[in-house]
Amino acid sequence: MKNKKLWLIAIIAIASFSFCTVATAQTGDTGPTIEITPLSASLGNVQATILPVTAPAVDALESLDEVVVAELKSEPSGFGLFWKNLKQSIGTAFTFDAQKKAEKRLQTAEEKIRWAEWIAANSTNTNAKEKATNLIEQANKQIEKIESKKTELMQKIDARKERLIENMVKHESNKEKILDKIEGKLPPEKLDKFNELRDKIEAQNEKIMEVLKEGKFKAEISRRIELKKEELKKKHEERKKYRNENKELMKKASDGDKDAKSELEEKNRKHFNIESEKPEVKAETASDAITIEPIIVEPTEPKEVEDKN
Repeated sequence: MKNKKLWLIAIIAIASFSFCTVATAQTGDTGPTIEITPLSASLGNVQATILPVTAPAVDALESLDEVVVAELKSEPSGFGLFWKNLKQSIGTAFTFDAQKKAEKRLQTAEEKIRWAEWIAANSTNTNAKEKATNLIEQANKQIEKIESKKTELMQKIDARKERLIENMVKHESNKEKILDKIEGKLPPEKLDKFNELRDKIEAQNEKIMEVLKEGKFKAEISRRIELKKEELKKKHEERKKYRNENKELMKKASDGDKDAKSELEEKNRKHFNIESEKPEVKAETASDAITIEPIIVEPTEPKEVEDKN
């Protein structure tokens, strides 16, 4: 009998590498997308690259039309934020056109909430959540100043003003999503103060949406404002309901009950979808890719096997 086992192992090893193909999996419009490049091999090296995993689209922030927002790459110091605020304030003060001033204020507000999101997600400092909350509060003051000029804002509606209004609606929606992310990560003892601020922001939010609803815009824009207004109102009601349902648990956690604190933190993570956030895995270049050496089985010379029969 010839040595067939070694030949069989060699054939299986080579075939298993040769027939690797592209695998693509999608979980739907609101789920993550995962893509894996081919694992190609013959007798050479095999390279595999893992591409980025995208976050659920439902949590994605909306981009504002023709608004450029400076993105953070590292956490700014207290002085860095002060200097940035000073430059923004001077720039707005020396802008005398009402429309342009409103656009600058909105740009500043959007920038601040996105910085707040970045700090809350990436900073390891103990005061990171407070810094993020302060940025949200500063952003809200910019919107209050725009709203205070509503009489001028609603006069002589043109394409530029319609764009500003649509951007304001997007900004309010973005702000709600970021507030959810911050609230879901806050320790229980800091929730009371945060909720006071959020109640104030939500009341202002509803007021602004009412003001925008009264504007004489195109039917499409008016409809969009109405839908967003109802969507935000529903979110506010759901949040109040959630807080009322967990009122006793929040109090125990704030008073130092460790079990209550752990339970509340877990509930908040689930309620605000914090656990669905996945760190991005950066795509690797071919030179950095994983290398798998193929298994090569050297065939041996077949030997005669004595037939004892």
